[in-house]
Amino acid sequence: MFLQFLAIGILIGFLASLPVGPVSILIIQRTINRNRQAGFYSGVGATLSDTLYAAAAGFGMALLIGYITENEFWIRLIGSAVLVLFGGFIFFSSPGQDNQKGKIKKNSHIKDMLSSFAITVSNPLIIFMYFAIFSGFGIALSIDKPIMALSVMLGFIVGALAFRFALTGVIDLFKNKFSTNMVLWINRISGASIVLFVLASLILWMTNSN
Repeated sequence: MFLQFLAIGILIGFLASLPVGPVSILIIQRTINRNRQAGFYSGVGATLSDTLYAAAAGFGMALLIGYITENEFWIRLIGSAVLVLFGGFIFFSSPGQDNQKGKIKKNSHIKDMLSSFAITVSNPLIIFMYFAIFSGFGIALSIDKPIMALSVMLGFIVGALAFRFALTGVIDLFKNKFSTNMVLWINRISGASIVLFVLASLILWMTNSN
């Protein structure tokens, strides 16, 4: 039974990490600009945030859901502002400025984790995606079934990290083929993609709201 729920958790974590959004773009950009470790640690930070929201969705935290629904406008506005600012930072960044002369500060990986965590956690509306995923798998976590809950969430973490480990591995494998000018354009495209992604999401939300 433990292995069954562990496998389901791995699948949920892997599938939840597949959509290409701001965090995936950030992971790719950091892998190309710096190294695989920078990209992967960014993925670790995002996974920590995802795990919090996945657990909230799995346990069905009605209070949190109600708060998010009631304050959806401000949550979207603040979260979008954070992402737009970060997208602008990436857009105007120069190749190698995060890793000048090949030197990486000891605490850079912690900063990678914290920044990606902050970006992901700034969009609590993602909890509704996890509701859909858990519902699709017929999974409802309960404190009365700790082994089940633990195995599913452990699997979720493994699945999410596995995807991001594979993603950074593939990007790192080909990044040496990129010239400095190409990396510069990757920064531009990455930053612009994040901003456009946010604006498109806002427009779609406003359209559906009306």
